[in-house]
Formats: sequence, C-alpha cells, structure tokens
Amino acid sequence: ESKPKRLDSMANSEMGDIDEDAEDDEDEEEMKIFDIEDDGMFEKVIVFYEDIKEFLEWDTDENGYGMKIEKVLRNDYGKALYVETGIEPGWFISSIEDDNITEMMKTYIGSRLRRCDSTKGYKLTFRKNKQDIDKEDNLKPSVYMKTRKKISE
Repeated sequence: ESKPKRLDSMANSEMGDIDEDAEDDEDEEEMKIFDIEDDGMFEKVIVFYEDIKEFLEWDTDENGYGMKIEKVLRNDYGKALYVETGIEPGWFISSIEDDNITEMMKTYIGSRLRRCDSTKGYKLTFRKNKQDIDKEDNLKPSVYMKTRKKISE
C-alpha cells in the first residue's frame, strides 16, 4: 500500500504572494514529492521524486561510512517527510535503489546519489539505527524471539 505525499501551492503561502485567482482547490497544482512503500517502525522504504538535499542533511558515521541523518530540514519537504514518516536525526539510510551503502564511503555515496533520477523516482531504505541493524542480523531466531518477548512484556 503506497501513500503518496503531495505538496500543493498552499504550502508556498508562507514564502510569499500567492495568486489571488487560485482560490478554487481544483485550480491548484499538486506535485508528488515522495511515496511511502513500506512504513515499518524500524525500517521505511520511500521513493523520492525530488533531490534528497531538499529533505535532509546527512553525513557518514564516526568511521566514515554510510549515511546518517544529521538534520531534517525545516522547509516544506523536510516537514512533510517528518510528519508522514517520523524520520529524524539518528536514522540511517541503508540502501539506495536496493544497493547496500552501509559500508560505503561518502564519495561513493555522493556519486551513487547523483545517478538517481528524481523524475522517475528513486528508492531509499531508512533504518532506525545502525546498532539495531547489526544486532538483528546477527541474532539466531531463538534469541531474537526471546528478545522480542522481553520487549513485549
């Protein structure tokens, strides 16, 4: 189930004059900025139709790898991303178009992002935090089930 997020021209009202003739909702233009493909608690898959720089700022982890969200921008795009997904600083982007980037350096990630086509949309996978990713992937199913039971009690 995909939930499209749209910005309409009313979002621009804070930034300046709006066309007085555009009072009718049907006349206003909408543009799709992202679709949410998967909205899990610790993992979210989002297809973006705008450059990721319009939504957030990122940097690598302390070792120089991966994409850690440093800041969600306070513009209309960033606000929409936060309100619709809950993504905030501390989340990681674990893949770009299904390419795992958690062990990639910033220069590779930058060139990979430049190859993304925002007109067609490009998919990013967000994970809550890197420690959770590593713990989940290394646990045996029996240990994972015990861990889940403790949390739910």
